[in-house]
Amino acid sequence: HVYVAELYISSHSITTLYTGEPIRCEKYDATGLLRGHTLEITFTGEKIEAGSTMNSYIYKIYDADGNDASYMYLVMPSYGTIKVEQISITIEADSTVLTLDELTALGGVYYAEKWEITSGAVLEGHTVEVVLDGYIDDLGRCDSIIVSVIIRDAGGVDVTKCYSITYVDGEMRVKP
Repeated sequence: HVYVAELYISSHSITTLYTGEPIRCEKYDATGLLRGHTLEITFTGEKIEAGSTMNSYIYKIYDADGNDASYMYLVMPSYGTIKVEQISITIEADSTVLTLDELTALGGVYYAEKWEITSGAVLEGHTVEVVLDGYIDDLGRCDSIIVSVIIRDAGGVDVTKCYSITYVDGEMRVKP
């Protein structure tokens, strides 16, 4: 087959933070289109969760009369990347200081149960489940350790991998 022209099509790249919504980049560059011809691009690449994918597309080329002229071109495609980056958050475990009297009032044992996001934030509608390990039942100190974190979107889907989580263990103390 003899081609009349070479057409170079290159989709652009995009990098953005995770939003919970499909990310697309519908920009491209094209060179080599013959006068009077039009290029129709339909983008097929998209990314929702953290990671990257090719910014793929399909194309059709039409002549001035609206007829398919794709057969006339040797098309040299190149593809950009759609990259979705994780949202950074820091979760800090329970750091509590109690007196011996306060510990006694709690039944003689205090279990790590409090935590907070100390930097960053999860998207609206997302929930965070944190499991902590640690207790203190006498004078001294004990670590409060983050065992696991699960972040779910509004539909209950686990989207933890869309977050870059820094874990900060806490310290519980009982003083006289």
